[in-house]
Amino acid sequence: MYSYFKTSIPRLFQQSVLLRSSSSSKALNAHPNLDINLNILAYGPAEAVEVNNVAKHYFNSQGKNIRPNMTLLMAKAVNSHLGLDLDFNVYSQQMKVAEVAEMYHTASLMHDDVLDHAEVRRGRPSVNSLWGELSSIRGGNFAVGLASSEVAKLKNDEVLYCMSKILESLVIGELQQMSASHKGNNSDARFQRYLAKTFNKTASLMAYSCQSAAILAECKAGQDRQLSTMAYNYGKDMGIAFQLMDDWLDFVVDAEQLGKPSSADLKLGLATAPVLFACEEHPEAMGPLIERKFSGPNDVEKALKIVMKSNGLNKTKALAENFCQSAILSISSMRYSQAKSDLEDMLKFVLCRMR
Repeated sequence: MYSYFKTSIPRLFQQSVLLRSSSSSKALNAHPNLDINLNILAYGPAEAVEVNNVAKHYFNSQGKNIRPNMTLLMAKAVNSHLGLDLDFNVYSQQMKVAEVAEMYHTASLMHDDVLDHAEVRRGRPSVNSLWGELSSIRGGNFAVGLASSEVAKLKNDEVLYCMSKILESLVIGELQQMSASHKGNNSDARFQRYLAKTFNKTASLMAYSCQSAAILAECKAGQDRQLSTMAYNYGKDMGIAFQLMDDWLDFVVDAEQLGKPSSADLKLGLATAPVLFACEEHPEAMGPLIERKFSGPNDVEKALKIVMKSNGLNKTKALAENFCQSAILSISSMRYSQAKSDLEDMLKFVLCRMR
């Protein structure tokens, strides 16, 4: 299945993952003068004490900040391509897009933790475990409201549309996950639905944030939307690869390293890429477990054993490598800049991260 995704990864790309993995972490710290979380913490009105505390809980934790950093790197790469390196007005608007991206992401975590009854997030107690489900929902809504008002201040209809698509996609993705029925589906149908859900829940935020940052530069330079299309494709492919590796980590990293319970997806009844690949090899053993969403006695343990004895984990990582390769190709025609190089290094981080 998926012959497009099963093409062999170029050896040069595989070698670069090993040789340049140390530089990938530098891409996440490409903006040492910018503290996304401190900027965001200043947004809430002082009188909204409780909801402010709830909304700020995750911003005070040590997240990877991969989404805002990726957005700002894309902004710098596009700006360099268009000769806007020194245009602070454009960059300040792009910085706002990066901050909004992190606010949308964090709001989605608050809502996810309610739906999943999660007790731990980013290695610390979740919002709903500290303040309750209602406060967690309100905190998420509050963050979305603040973020949306910041987007409106940019006074760019194209950017407003793109960033609104993030919210639409996040909701659609959650509905896809909640309503998924695996009964009677073949492996192709399951995988197509998994990839569609992965785009909506994870990759859409990266795709539309990168696209929005590029649009702001194109508007200033009077250019068509070729670069913003490249930026969108980079974010989309990078986002899908990121989620594939997240699903891979759920099977190979313990809870302390991961910052959340391991095997969490199986316990929620979710069939992710390693499970779906394992089902191709062991359909009679894994198929019934998927259909009943791992709800039977010892189903989670059985599924773990099947995944571990299959090639599901290797195939998942190989698929992530394919999407990273596609992301690199999507920005290949951009002029060289340090930011473009950092975007490529960030893909190495996606493949090598262990948390």
